[in-house]
Amino acid sequence: MKHSQRLVPITRILIHTPPEVGSEFLLEIEGYLPDPAWEMFREQVSIDETKQVVSIKIYGKRDPSLMAAQVVKNFRKSISLILKTKGKWIIQCNDKNLEIEI
Repeated sequence: MKHSQRLVPITRILIHTPPEVGSEFLLEIEGYLPDPAWEMFREQVSIDETKQVVSIKIYGKRDPSLMAAQVVKNFRKSISLILKTKGKWIIQCNDKNLEIEI
């Protein structure tokens, strides 16, 4: 049977240390998978320096042949970023946005 794939729901986007131009910083993303049969599948990160937008897509997948209790499965994921220009940035991750100033 074919696996089911979709963007996973995001509950929070956090940055613990203020980012600086040209320096690596960690973005912490919290969300959940619909049930324990779902697993993280892949992520796509794109940075548009001109528009100052970081777009992150996190996908989950589930095998429809598996049975699982309808209990959400929380996750936390860290993503390393380096932004090269000053200004206001928008970080978009699935259904959540975060605006930061560098």
